[in-house]
Amino acid sequence: TSLTTLDLLGNELGSDGGQALSEALKINTSLTTLELQWNKLGDEGVQAVAEALTMNTSLTMLNLAENELGVDGFQALAEALKTKISPTILVGDAVQQNRFRVYRELVEAGPVGPLRRCKLVVVGRGRAGKTSLVRALLGQPLDPEQPSTWGAEVLTNIMCTAGASWRRHDGQVAELNRCLFSFSDPAPGATAAQVPLLPAGPATPATGSGPAAPSADRIAGTGAFRRLAVDRALAAPGTPDDADAPLFTIYDMAGLPVFYDLLQQLLSRDSVHLVVFSMADMQADRTGCLAYVRSWLAAIHTFAPGARVAICGTHKDRVPGPDVYSAMAEDIFQACEGLPSFDHLIRPSADECFFLWTTASPQTQALLRFVLLSTMPPGPALCTPGRSLSPGWAC
Repeated sequence: TSLTTLDLLGNELGSDGGQALSEALKINTSLTTLELQWNKLGDEGVQAVAEALTMNTSLTMLNLAENELGVDGFQALAEALKTKISPTILVGDAVQQNRFRVYRELVEAGPVGPLRRCKLVVVGRGRAGKTSLVRALLGQPLDPEQPSTWGAEVLTNIMCTAGASWRRHDGQVAELNRCLFSFSDPAPGATAAQVPLLPAGPATPATGSGPAAPSADRIAGTGAFRRLAVDRALAAPGTPDDADAPLFTIYDMAGLPVFYDLLQQLLSRDSVHLVVFSMADMQADRTGCLAYVRSWLAAIHTFAPGARVAICGTHKDRVPGPDVYSAMAEDIFQACEGLPSFDHLIRPSADECFFLWTTASPQTQALLRFVLLSTMPPGPALCTPGRSLSPGWAC
């Protein structure tokens, strides 16, 4: 054939269509321009197309925008172009295009190994127990007086294992990051590790007015303390022996609606997202609680299509028993099943759609740690110990 331009925009080819197209591209010698936007290829379909690019010699322009590309798709394309100048590949807007550029640079720099760093984004309604859940994952005891989170608390360099409590991987670097995110004035003699990331304020009062904002003098008083944390981090010894351990950066998001516009910008395709709801709230306000779960699943799909998502029900000890859990699961199915992000849901089993959580059960905590760790997205990183770069953080 002498066809040089083929426009298949919006044909919903899917991964199977990507496979079929790949076989055709492997033997085609005339096509120079291929438009594949909005075809729901996903990583599997894009990987097939990338395989064809290693054999095709005629294609000069390929448009893959809006195809739900993730880590695997980006890496496959970067590997396919490792020894080739063409085709020019478009993968989306300026952010996506920059991310693809970073992937290509990482692959070309080599050697490349699995990415062991990832964001864990914890979202949900206020007072649902998100911070207590994060503390339990880190092996910290339940604090009945735990204040509400203000904005977002960011815990960096969390080394992950499947069963044991997670812990900070590099204390000095973690202290530096905590301090850089902090708006709180440290108490006299406090170390960086003891300072909250953002001012939590008092527990949310019954009136719903929320935690108090930090005062100007408290914000101004952190400069010297931040410089101290920088000095400590720069003076720290080399990277630990377990520098290649899987690491999470945990974003514990505030549940107050006033923060939602800000927090939604922190959602990303290459993160693991945990949507938390209180089962006690579900009993008291079924409609409102389901609306929160549904809204967060919709937001994750809007800002991070195809991202990995798990739902977790807390305060298990406040609801009667298995019949109630089953009814809640059915409610969530009916409310959320039509959402695209529900297709990417991480489930405890084929028959369950959310994890039952209680801080009193080590088995429950170990299960959630294992599931979150096993769903950490893979991806390329420079294989210099302790210097891995996450392409998802480069834009």
